Amino acid sequence: MKHDVNLFLVPPKPTNLTVEEEQVIGASGNISRLYNVFVSWATPDLELLPSRYEVELVRTKPDATFLERQNTTGNTTSVTFLSMELGSEYEVNVKAVSKAGSSDFANVMRISSPENRSKTHTENEGVEWDVEYLWIIVLLPILLIIISSGIYLYVYHQQGKRNRHERRCLYIEKYSVVISNLPRLVFSLLNYQTRQRKPSIRTECSGSVECGLDYNAEWEIPKENLLLGEVLGEGAFGIVRKGALQENDTWRDVAVKMLRDEPSTEELRQFKQEINVMQSVGQHPHIVSLIGCCTRSGRLRLVVEYCAEGDLLNFLRKRWNDLVTSPERREANKISSRLIQPVKYAELLSQDSK
Repeated sequence: MKHDVNLFLVPPKPTNLTVEEEQVIGASGNISRLYNVFVSWATPDLELLPSRYEVELVRTKPDATFLERQNTTGNTTSVTFLSMELGSEYEVNVKAVSKAGSSDFANVMRISSPENRSKTHTENEGVEWDVEYLWIIVLLPILLIIISSGIYLYVYHQQGKRNRHERRCLYIEKYSVVISNLPRLVFSLLNYQTRQRKPSIRTECSGSVECGLDYNAEWEIPKENLLLGEVLGEGAFGIVRKGALQENDTWRDVAVKMLRDEPSTEELRQFKQEINVMQSVGQHPHIVSLIGCCTRSGRLRLVVEYCAEGDLLNFLRKRWNDLVTSPERREANKISSRLIQPVKYAELLSQDSK
């Protein structure tokens, strides 16, 4: 009576599932590829007995094949599959069934025998080796391309650095004479890009007034053509530096006068006035003459002729002894004294007559 009532309950999943196989030996004593498979499971509680059990045998390797299904009564706990070709791997599934429904499958995966296990392991290794070999074939060319690209970029970068260094050295060597004469020169030639220049160093323009200056624009000198060097002297509101001016393909020593940083309005006015005065005077062989000026970019700069012997005062101080002690000077002094003596004598006579 209890068993009939339990048919309307969903049975539990079979437990303690055990599977064993036994290789079939032929009549002549030869070992075949067939196996007898013994399946057993635990007996459930009496009140939970199902109406039947379904037991399936499935070969999974080398191919997936359903081999056989057996149905047995609910009070049975084992079945046997006879003469089954299991392959290298197989699976056993068991579920309990009643009128209320079926339990989940209990399953076991098995390797059929040590021989098949060894064979299966070898086959798996072959497959894994094939996959690894395929990866090597695919990745090796990519890796070689990446390495080659890295080497090429490194060599290209190093060659570019060498070329830039050689060009820089040639550039420095080209203007070594100028650099040696200007030890404190702000060397901006490295960042200077060669461009086509007009034959004249003065910029042609329409005569527009720059920086509030009323001067002829033909005196304008491009800033790029002027290099500044050591300080020659300092005045009340300005600094004079030695410079180098490019005229066509040659360089000329010049003196460059400029204001100090942040000049006052009065200093700027006087500096502009000095530029206008020197422009009006023009060039003369016996005075320091104007060469040009820079007014269009940055600070005002007055470019004049460079006096290699320094200013007049220092020149006279250096040459005074030579002038006084020279033979010509001594002879001139004698003649002067002889000329003065009659004058002094006449002066004495004049005093006596009085």
